[in-house]
Amino acid sequence: MKETEPALDLRGNATDAGPMKEGLHVERVELAASPADVLRALADRPFPVALSGSWNDRGAVVTSDPVRVAAIDEDPFAVVDRVPSVAPSQSHPRAIGGGWFGYLGYRLARRLERIKTPEPRGERLPDFHLAFYDHLLRYDETDACWYFEALVTEPRRDSIRHWRDLVLEQLRTATSTATSTATVPTAEVRLGTIRWPDRAQHAVAVERCMAAIRRGDIFQANVCTRIGAELSGSGAEAWARLVEALHPARAAYLAGPWGALLSLSPELFLRRRGTHVLTAPIKGTRPRGGMAGDSHEADVLRASAKDEAENVMIVDLMRNDLGRVCVPGSVRVPALLSVEPHPGVWHLVSYVEGELPPTVSNSALLRATFPPGSVTGTPKVRAIEIIDELETVPRGVYTGAIGYASPVAGLEMSVAIRTFEVRGGTAWLGVGGGVTAESTPVEEWIECLVKARPLLQVLGAPPIPAATGECGSPALADRRPGVFETMLAVDGEVCELADHVSRLRRSCWEVYRHRLDPQLADLVRQRSAPLRGTHRIRVRVSPAAGAAPAVEVAPQPSPHPVCEQAGLHVVPRPAPEGLERHKFVDRRWLEEVEASRGPGETAVLVDDDGLLLESTRDSLFIVRAGTLHAVPLDGRILPGVTRQIVLDLADDLGLRTTVSPIDLRSLGSAEGMFLTNALRGIRWVRRTPQREWDQPDDITRTLSDLLLQRWRLAPPDLPGAAADTPP
Repeated sequence: MKETEPALDLRGNATDAGPMKEGLHVERVELAASPADVLRALADRPFPVALSGSWNDRGAVVTSDPVRVAAIDEDPFAVVDRVPSVAPSQSHPRAIGGGWFGYLGYRLARRLERIKTPEPRGERLPDFHLAFYDHLLRYDETDACWYFEALVTEPRRDSIRHWRDLVLEQLRTATSTATSTATVPTAEVRLGTIRWPDRAQHAVAVERCMAAIRRGDIFQANVCTRIGAELSGSGAEAWARLVEALHPARAAYLAGPWGALLSLSPELFLRRRGTHVLTAPIKGTRPRGGMAGDSHEADVLRASAKDEAENVMIVDLMRNDLGRVCVPGSVRVPALLSVEPHPGVWHLVSYVEGELPPTVSNSALLRATFPPGSVTGTPKVRAIEIIDELETVPRGVYTGAIGYASPVAGLEMSVAIRTFEVRGGTAWLGVGGGVTAESTPVEEWIECLVKARPLLQVLGAPPIPAATGECGSPALADRRPGVFETMLAVDGEVCELADHVSRLRRSCWEVYRHRLDPQLADLVRQRSAPLRGTHRIRVRVSPAAGAAPAVEVAPQPSPHPVCEQAGLHVVPRPAPEGLERHKFVDRRWLEEVEASRGPGETAVLVDDDGLLLESTRDSLFIVRAGTLHAVPLDGRILPGVTRQIVLDLADDLGLRTTVSPIDLRSLGSAEGMFLTNALRGIRWVRRTPQREWDQPDDITRTLSDLLLQRWRLAPPDLPGAAADTPP
């Protein structure tokens, strides 16, 4: 033990006032100030800390001037166990007294688990910060008053008394000169230029995560990105403004020479009282219609199958983590899938609890559960590795934990989300969400914006750009007639039926908030089973107010031979505004675009920046430098079922693939190009304005053969017929 550490034997009783005796000292103080005001007054003192919201059964803590700060080369998990032995107070059951306050950064996972992947590189705050305080001010919401509390030792008695007198005098002076509302005068603070992450890049990361789920590597992972902003003014003032406006459940402020943390977290990671431990993972988010809430969106979240599955998987993970250290059979789930309001959002929250053997230390509990399961995935180690592969910037404190370990009040830590990491005048805000097999890439991006929006708005940031697909974004098609899927049936068996039904289910939910009949796949199988040869199966789902949507299954003979491979002529056409990722029955806009093409031509949509999107009926790929390139699912193109199957086939073959924006001009250096859809398979492109090919490239040829084999169809003779045929 270093000589500045507190003695490890303090067994005195808590006092209400009077002389400071050794042990836990609790003293009620007359203080007319909010937690935000107290922090404002202490912000310039060494290592200030503030907690407010639901901490410690609803209350707040503010302190500064720690006894010691843990060195960065120490083991942070061992550090939290170095606390005095103090008897709890009978008269003050919510007393904290003091303890270790700080954060554990996400990177500490590498000290606990064998992570094989390299980390993303970039600047970040230190891996952890922990400081021991033997004095603090605590606001008790139940008692509606402030307490000065301390863990008194003989060598520190005078220093503790001096801090109390100095701080209380400073606070009383500040509040006595304030307005009649008894608030400390505030300074100007504002977020300036915003550095937005790339939407397409995030969509690509989500899609790659979904591919890992399809491969069976993981069941779920939390994929994140980061928003940067210039912060003018005090970080403490920014935190105070956020707390006063949003009232988050687990707000925390920490500062030191390394920078500052402004955390507005809604999520409890761990709360330990004696041998009882509780965690409350959050998975599932919907926007609120205003700060007062929106019950419709709460109902939507409650009915979401995707969010339910996302939450339940993490509940199982947290049960497993707690089960590593809890008494066998004691881990249980007292509340599952509760819908709770938080700043700007509704969240789906579950609660998992257990009983620890008395011999299990706080460090053992943290080692068994860190980092939090809700911000990693399942299985946890593999999810962390995939996160390292997908995210382009390193996580610092974000998705770690913030809180305290007290000899009196136990251990309590939040999940470090909705957290600004401030350094050198720049504030970084991490945002993300859980990705499952049922995710939609652009919906995950929208969720990031929904989570960030209330925090940025409070600090006066410029408006957040709208995302394609958000409520109120322009719509090209009339949504009222419904959505549909077209599938290929070969001798009575529907190709890729599960993926088609999954896409239809997502569209019904995202557009109409209807949960599709789980028996739909069986219905399609029944209608298709008697068919011989190749047929087109069209499934249409029409919305119905106050009732389940009407479903129509209509098989027809396939009008085009799947093996037709004459080679296409591609012509670019400007993409109309309002392109969507759903297959709407209203396709009038498509017919207008197709009317402008010539004989034997296929129209490919190009945006204002010259980026290829899709054809009017197909997903597109190009082959360049031996790599298969696909367009990202950024919300403007249909997530083609055959597109995904082709990517899976390429992955199985070990081919190099990339999902990234494709510039029209890049076709000049391409070795090949092809289009895909569920009825025609793969069709190679013979001619574009930039390039002409005599035959399909080797990658296109290989993938075409494999796809037709998958569908139990004979591969064609490529390049096929000499004459082009219209698509």
